[in-house]
Amino acid sequence: TIRKKNLINYSLAEVKNIRKTLTKNGISVSAFASPLFKWYPEDNREGELQKGVDTFGFNPRLGLSAKRAYISKAIEIAKILGTHNVRLFSSLKIPSVKYSFVSDPLFSFALKEAQRAGVKLLLENELPCYVRRMNDVKDISQRFAKQNLGIWFDVANFYRIKEQVFRKDLEELKNAIGYFHLKDIDKAYNYVPLGEGIINYKRIISDIKEIFKNKDIFLSIETHVHSNLREATKRSLHNLKKLISGRRIRYGIVGCGKVFEKHGFAVARNEYSELRAVFDVDKDRSVTASKKFDCEAKNSFGELLADSSIDVVNIRTPNDISDFRNIEKW
Repeated sequence: TIRKKNLINYSLAEVKNIRKTLTKNGISVSAFASPLFKWYPEDNREGELQKGVDTFGFNPRLGLSAKRAYISKAIEIAKILGTHNVRLFSSLKIPSVKYSFVSDPLFSFALKEAQRAGVKLLLENELPCYVRRMNDVKDISQRFAKQNLGIWFDVANFYRIKEQVFRKDLEELKNAIGYFHLKDIDKAYNYVPLGEGIINYKRIISDIKEIFKNKDIFLSIETHVHSNLREATKRSLHNLKKLISGRRIRYGIVGCGKVFEKHGFAVARNEYSELRAVFDVDKDRSVTASKKFDCEAKNSFGELLADSSIDVVNIRTPNDISDFRNIEKW
């Protein structure tokens, strides 16, 4: 939005003037974060909008012809702005309506229009929409990879539905992800400055740096903090720079018992350390620790040792256990 008006609702002539102003001030456009498909799949003019849905000043109750026109216009706007990336969603859910985003003729129309114009569509995993879970994102990225569809990967949106983001997920989606939205949340799911919440961004940024080192991608701050937005954004940018440039010792911890949390917090709170994985013979304890510190729960001690992303293994097992050759038998 510009001056509280969605960019897609400006005329193309006005968008050209906006581009001139941006260029004059040395600003380039990485992507058009359009509101495409953040609409109801049917002409749903009755009832209230879903609670908590932000449509960026855009009307989500549209007829078919209006939707087609907006798809074509969004692609034209991207070309005017000098970007090849257009964000889209997977339609707002209506519980009473049977709907498949991948089977929607409008989605097919959007893909064809984008291909014709040399523009890439990037699908975001938005919470009130149909495609939001990791498995669904992976599935659609594979099915439409050859049709110029990529992924606009919102890390925190997975955590809001209690899914974690791991290295294997980023590796599977390496060829699909073109854009990252980065924001952070606390235990109560309130937004906080990046790097100050429950998401282990030290681990995630390290993985992004390694997995995408030979690919051009965008890391975008999406602050979302409701109070003192400007200060929260400054802190987020400062923390992101440290996360990208800093060198950290990467830890794995064996044993998630009585003294585990003391060591877990010591690693998590130190800016020069990152906790990557844990293992305990009690699988429930491993999983609980993994969720609390947002790291991977390994299935075995050998699996943890074989992880090349771990520099140091911290053994927090009971003092009376000395035969580590039989550690798998505990």
